[in-house]
Amino acid sequence: GIFTFDDRFYALYGTTAEREGGTRMPAEVYAREFVHPDESALVAEETQNAMETTDPDYTSQVEHRIIRRDGEIRTFVVSIRVRKDAEGHTIGTYGANQDITEIKRAEAALRETEGRFRSLVETSPGVIWEVDTEGQFQYISPTVQSLLGYAPDELIGESITELVIERLQPTVLKILKNFVSSPDVPMQPFEIIARHRDGHDLVIEIRPSRVTDPNGTLTGFRGVAFDTTARKKAEEALKRANRQLTLMSSITRHDLLNKITVILGNLKLAEKKATDPGQEEHLKKIRYATNAIKAQIEFTRIYQNLGTNEPQWLTLNSLMPRSYVPDTISLHAEVGGIRIYADPMLERVFFNLLDNAIRHGETVTEIHVSSHRSGSDLVVVWEDNGIGIAMEEKEQIFDRGFGKNTGLGLFLVREILSLTGITIRETGEPGKGVRFELVVPQGAYEIAAGQ
Repeated sequence: GIFTFDDRFYALYGTTAEREGGTRMPAEVYAREFVHPDESALVAEETQNAMETTDPDYTSQVEHRIIRRDGEIRTFVVSIRVRKDAEGHTIGTYGANQDITEIKRAEAALRETEGRFRSLVETSPGVIWEVDTEGQFQYISPTVQSLLGYAPDELIGESITELVIERLQPTVLKILKNFVSSPDVPMQPFEIIARHRDGHDLVIEIRPSRVTDPNGTLTGFRGVAFDTTARKKAEEALKRANRQLTLMSSITRHDLLNKITVILGNLKLAEKKATDPGQEEHLKKIRYATNAIKAQIEFTRIYQNLGTNEPQWLTLNSLMPRSYVPDTISLHAEVGGIRIYADPMLERVFFNLLDNAIRHGETVTEIHVSSHRSGSDLVVVWEDNGIGIAMEEKEQIFDRGFGKNTGLGLFLVREILSLTGITIRETGEPGKGVRFELVVPQGAYEIAAGQ
């Protein structure tokens, strides 16, 4: 067979008629020069069929790869028709070539993407679902069978209320209605109680998102559902245990403090009646030790509340303990426009730093609070002009029990800060004052514009 090619054909193959010796080319030359070796037999077979057919309206469409003159491999669809003579013999073929390489690549990419997402959906520990605006399932992943006992096909077209315990069905429909009527309101996760096919109940957390068409019109919702039954039971058990421990420690602390009050009262009476200086000194030591025990017991009340409240965004400037600063000390704080995400007890951090300066600074007359950036962190600096801290004690001061009093002040400071990832260190020069640096990580602070 002889093929006749025009300039557009040769352009597809990266060559010209002049280079190929004209517009006519034998089929076997075409197959040898341009067809990919893996598919030359296919092209030869289709060419032979076209030459031997007795059907004057014969058409054929062949998809195969070609190799351009520049070496690039492309995929073509070749449409073939035949031309017959009066006796019905094929005297030539004609048709058109279409380069579908990009279409094939797009289809392959789409299949790969679909396969990847199908694998993710079908192996996800959560149930992937999609409903229309009426709450009827359009899709639900196979995980629903292990979670709730239903095959996915059973739920397509069914309402989401079929999976919810009866008393909560109106609530779920109301949530759905609110999602539809408030398109600008962010969709928050929520929990429902679902019923397994065998009748037992589960706590399910729903994380929804909106689905819209190309015009932006809401068409439904999709999301993930997780079984949080075990977590909820663990949370409830932990809450009960914490309540019991808190109650027990509160009662114990109250009773101990009452007994200590009695001891201190009797010690006071004994000290008044003591006439022997040695006996008076012994009673004084007992009183000091008893007061230390009292302080430690009172500390348990403070420590018990540590971390029990959710962290909050707190304005740093408002936490400065200005009202507690004695007349002999001046406090200068340059921390306006800064908010820190921390435990609500952050205020006690700065109170304890002030108390540390008053108790141990000896020569403190000035306290300066400032801040600066260090990489992505914010460093809040508290420094004074007191006697400072010896090099060998810079880390020990944060240990529980270290110090001249109860040794709980700076220990508590580090504990409060650590709840939201804030660290503290002391970098002052001994003899010239303390310098506490609070390092607040990115995400745990905000600085107002212009500050």
